[in-house]
Order: sequence, then structure tokens, then C-alpha cells
Amino acid sequence: MPGLKDIYEQRLSKEKAKEWLVLSYIPKEFGVTDPKDIAWMKSRLCPMHFHTHDESLAVQNIKSKKLSKIYITFTNFGKSMFKGMEAEKVGCWDYHEFRRCHDAMITAP
Repeated sequence: MPGLKDIYEQRLSKEKAKEWLVLSYIPKEFGVTDPKDIAWMKSRLCPMHFHTHDESLAVQNIKSKKLSKIYITFTNFGKSMFKGMEAEKVGCWDYHEFRRCHDAMITAP
């Protein structure tokens, strides 16, 4: 996703020996505003590996290639990763958009 690498580089942990971790967004950056939800999230948020979104995944199980591919995006959070992809890559996915924030499982279950 264009710009994501720059965002992650800005959010890198400054803690010694953990510079490879990207600090989590705060709940409000995820679109969560309810104080109870924020308190619940804060106790669970943690940094993630810098390469979470750019390392390739090698699928070894041949049967898994026959599974349906479904992509759900929440448009109130930001740009969809599919918007910049070539049509032939997007065409093999069942694509859905919802006008919710990134953590819809918390804000609109």
C-alpha cells in the first residue's frame, strides 16, 4: 500500500533491541471512540513486526489454493489495498466494502 512503509518507519520502536517493531496505533486512530472500547483495546494493543505487510507468504498446502478469496475493507479507515492493484489480481477475490472503521468487530459487531 503506497505510503505504508513511510508510516511504519515513523512508528518504529525506539526501545533498544526492539527497533524492528512498529508501535500500534492508538484506539482513536483506528476509529474507536467509546471510552469502554478504548479501555478494553488499550490493555490488548501491542507492537507488530515491521514486515507484517511486506513479506511474502508461501502457501505449501495445494488444497488451500482452491479456497475462496474474500477481501473486506472498511472505508471509514482509509484507502483500500485493492484500489492500486491490477484488475486481474483483484478479479479472483470476492470483494466487499463496509462504511465502518478498521475495528468494526469492536465498534459495530
